[in-house]
Amino acid sequence: MSSTLDPLDIPDLLANLVERSLVAFDERSGRYRLSETLRAFATEQLGEDMDSLRQKHFSYFLARSDQIGELIKDWDDKALSMCFSDADNFRTAMQWGFGRPQQSSEVLVLVSNLGGAWGSFNHWEAREFLEMSLQLPTTDMPECRAWIHLMMVSDTVGHGAFEEAEKFLALAKGYFSRNGGDPRGMLHVLLRETMMLDYQDRTEEAYAIAERMLPIVREHRLTSHEAIVLIHTGELCRRLENLDLADSYYERARTLTDNDFLLSTVHFNLGSTALLREQWQRAVLQLKEVIRISLKFDEAVTIVKINLFLAAGFVAIILRDYGSGLSLIRHGQEVGKRRGTGPDPSDVVVTEMMIGKVRENWAEYESAMRESIEFSLAQATDLSNQILQSLSTDVLNVLGEQGRGE
Repeated sequence: MSSTLDPLDIPDLLANLVERSLVAFDERSGRYRLSETLRAFATEQLGEDMDSLRQKHFSYFLARSDQIGELIKDWDDKALSMCFSDADNFRTAMQWGFGRPQQSSEVLVLVSNLGGAWGSFNHWEAREFLEMSLQLPTTDMPECRAWIHLMMVSDTVGHGAFEEAEKFLALAKGYFSRNGGDPRGMLHVLLRETMMLDYQDRTEEAYAIAERMLPIVREHRLTSHEAIVLIHTGELCRRLENLDLADSYYERARTLTDNDFLLSTVHFNLGSTALLREQWQRAVLQLKEVIRISLKFDEAVTIVKINLFLAAGFVAIILRDYGSGLSLIRHGQEVGKRRGTGPDPSDVVVTEMMIGKVRENWAEYESAMRESIEFSLAQATDLSNQILQSLSTDVLNVLGEQGRGE
């Protein structure tokens, strides 16, 4: 009997394994995976060969991560989809590599390639990998360290740790200033710097730096970066309440890109400036574009765009389209659960309460209030539990009287 497998036989063999529940097929991704029972059995049978297979697995996904790293540096959202679809494999490769000091240089490369996308799916795990990578016993790969320092700037700024962020930024800026071979690196440095200044309410300083980025983009013909820089500069103008200038940046970005990820951000920002001007119909048109584009996103990009769904939902509520508003917010919440973050359940309940109040539907309002109280009680300590129990009884009694009075 021949040991050679005819590639034409593979689809039928896989279908047979799926039918016998030995292999699972994911319709969304179009990929197959072993059942946990079969995976454990196969691992046990491999015995001494397991370590060599882990090495091959690590090497394969290290090479695959190189493409993702390049896409991230160009702000290409395909990196998110590639990272998300193989998240379990990349996690296994990183965890295995961290346990082997001889792999330190390769692990540094792997983390620097994936860290920017990984944080979009699992922020705390990404931060742990980034911090562990900076502790690796190697002085090799200074460029990889510089990119990791930039990722740490984003993380620390988000937590208000500005002194720590400045240290990471100085390290990254030092590397890319000395090694001017990749202008993308310096562009990322400037973007992080403007982000940090803006977080510190130093938006005018941030805008002055942002104006320096467009000449860099054009000098080095970084076409894929120009829309990002325009959007970012527009956001700073909006913060400075120069709405006309902000819109001009957004409109220029819109003409430069066909990337849905960026286009949804452009339309969201145009909708935001319309709301600030109280141009409700214009805001509705932009909102509809955000929703239309967002519905095309795959799972990876949808996870990153949670806040777009939430913001679109709140705008719909402002425009008294309560059904669409709550639907969008709940969608954002469900996506957030898969990410392990997203809107607090209490935020959604408060929205339901607001809608009930506006509609003067006391039954709806009371139901949401009860849900809010139950959520609060579940989060409370024993002492605050007693206080909340007392307050909740009083609140619900008042609500009941108001409902009967209506």
